[in-house]
Amino acid sequence: MSVSQDKEQARTVSHYSLCAVSFDDVSRICQEIIGILNRSHKKAGADPELVNSLKKCGQLLWEHLLTRSVKRYLKSAGIKDLVLSLEEELVSIPWELLYDGNEFLGLKFNIGRLIRSQHEESQPRYRSIPSKPKMLILANPTADLKSAYKEGINIRNQFDKARDKISIDFKSTDINTFYVKKNLREYDIVHFAGHCECEKADPRKTGWLLRDGRFTAQDILSMGEDSLLPSLVFSNACQSAQVNKELIQENYQEKTYSLACAFLFSGVRHYIWAIQRIEDPVSFVFAREFYTHLIKGSSVGEAVRLARLRLIKEYGINSCLWASYLLYGDPNFVLFRSNLKPKPSQVKGAANFCKKHKRKLGMVFLGLVLLTGLIFLSFLLPSLNPTSYYLFKKGIIVVFKFVKFFLILNKSNSSF
Repeated sequence: MSVSQDKEQARTVSHYSLCAVSFDDVSRICQEIIGILNRSHKKAGADPELVNSLKKCGQLLWEHLLTRSVKRYLKSAGIKDLVLSLEEELVSIPWELLYDGNEFLGLKFNIGRLIRSQHEESQPRYRSIPSKPKMLILANPTADLKSAYKEGINIRNQFDKARDKISIDFKSTDINTFYVKKNLREYDIVHFAGHCECEKADPRKTGWLLRDGRFTAQDILSMGEDSLLPSLVFSNACQSAQVNKELIQENYQEKTYSLACAFLFSGVRHYIWAIQRIEDPVSFVFAREFYTHLIKGSSVGEAVRLARLRLIKEYGINSCLWASYLLYGDPNFVLFRSNLKPKPSQVKGAANFCKKHKRKLGMVFLGLVLLTGLIFLSFLLPSLNPTSYYLFKKGIIVVFKFVKFFLILNKSNSSF
């Protein structure tokens, strides 16, 4: 493994470090973490013992998986965004829950995952984001999740206040596979709130549950061959990120056909989902907070981290609900950059104006300095030296009379 900052110049020689890993031990720890998350889901209230167990397991992964140099870098580097470039066999490890003794990585950094794959398909094509992105909200397609419908309505209402920045389409009835296949490619952002069914025997059949069946991973891969798919997909669905529990599989390319990997290999830059079943109010709070920060100009990774922190504020860290959401993609990507800084054309226009009127601006500045000095002397000089103040005041009157005479003379000349 190696760690570096993207601002560093390309090095002629780069270094990596080796770490001896027992994957049996890592697998055992991951299974324990899954058990903790499942128990936190079943409990009605927050249990401090669960988060303590999560910290212990996260610290074991921190010790098992990272070399000393990497751990030292992550503890001392003043960075916000952390990109994990992972081999495909390692995606099942909950990297966001590694615990450095003080914080979980997923709460400390804006984390995004990138996949390194040996899949020999052609490289995916990515769509560029227009100045006014289009968003599609698919809410409660099976008509049995009232909270999913409410989630979709609230997200639409959020963006209603920003119609100048984004175009919104909301769909809740008659969402079938034909509709999704026909319209998905037209949008830059897609939010899905509903059911997802996983097919362990054939991962290609895993997909979103719609009115007439599933929109599957195989459907996504087929569309990605000839179409540009959305840049951001938020799959706020039950078990939509379920993957096989083994860390290393003989035929790991089967993961290509899971729903998450299908989107990623088809050109989706950012994919967000939950690794376990989430209660409806919790998923709504997370989605609302994520889009609130995204529309304000936060990066995708920062919006995810802040949404995790909102869940902690609402339900407490002991609930472990915040640990369920993952992000694949560059966490530093900003969808609405106009909120962060002026457009280059505006900056260039201001610079040209200053250059063109440099002399006039200098005269204005000099006049302001002289005016400030006169006001200051008007108030200070009487108390210091009354005689000097009398002469100063008389001189000011003479100056104003001269200016008045000059203006009258200039006006007469203009009229002549």
